[in-house]
Amino acid sequence: MDATSNTRSDTVSLATRTLLAAGYLFSGAHRQPNHIELKCERTTRLGASLQLLIAITDRAEFDANEIIEITYAARNQNRAPVFVSSAGAIGQLSLTEFFDALGGAVPPWRVLTTEFPRQLVTASRNELPTGLSGEAWLLFEDLVADGLEFCLGRKVNRMGGRRRGRKVSDMIAALPDFDVAVVDAKASADGFNVVWDELRPLVEYVRKQKTRQQAGGEVVAALVVSSKFQQTGDALAKVTQEFFGETRTPLCLMSAETLAHLVNELLKRPDIRVAIRWKMIFSGGLILPRNFETEIEAASTERCELRDT
Repeated sequence: MDATSNTRSDTVSLATRTLLAAGYLFSGAHRQPNHIELKCERTTRLGASLQLLIAITDRAEFDANEIIEITYAARNQNRAPVFVSSAGAIGQLSLTEFFDALGGAVPPWRVLTTEFPRQLVTASRNELPTGLSGEAWLLFEDLVADGLEFCLGRKVNRMGGRRRGRKVSDMIAALPDFDVAVVDAKASADGFNVVWDELRPLVEYVRKQKTRQQAGGEVVAALVVSSKFQQTGDALAKVTQEFFGETRTPLCLMSAETLAHLVNELLKRPDIRVAIRWKMIFSGGLILPRNFETEIEAASTERCELRDT
């Protein structure tokens, strides 16, 4: 299989996961030399079935003859054609527009399994979940990255354990508007000790990323994910205030259980992910489930639905 075939397979896998997470069902697929046609359906809120033929290509755009042939095939199947190409064009969605319309791309299947919350919480305690192998702390990094990729609908740049010996954060997470959060995953049975000595490396990572991100997305938060946190109340408020004074960037703390809760909530409404005000969530301090629930409810009730799909 050549590089083009591998790229096409990756794109189709990503599109399939994202459509399934958004509530679409598949009834068939037809590979063509330059694209793939996916037959899928979704029941609207009014009870009607929406029948689609989604054509996806990794090329810049579909040519005129392909548009005619795919449209004809869709009409013969009583389906509405949807064209998705790499760059997009008039009457065609770009890959970015396609994923954004569905609430953001969905990362590997692991997030969609019922085992994901248990695996995430277990690994956060630096314990290896049943049925998985490797180093628990490195698995925890991967699980946190998987969860954030699903929630934010953007690719997470994974570094940390994959760049051992280098002074880098575990990951850089892009928000839907392409601003970024610097993320550290701290697997610990006792929870992360939120004291200045433990935070110094994160301060340096944030400063480095502010330089790296010039002319790009702004560094809007530093996020630590762990099993729990040893400090509470005034002690936690004091250190987050010091962190902000040192970096001018909010320090956010999230437990693995809270991240698992967020994933479960957004699995119910994956389309709402791009409507979440993530900068409000990542405004500093301990992030609790109620922060997300309030924001999800507000996004669901205030968002203008232009079409019932």
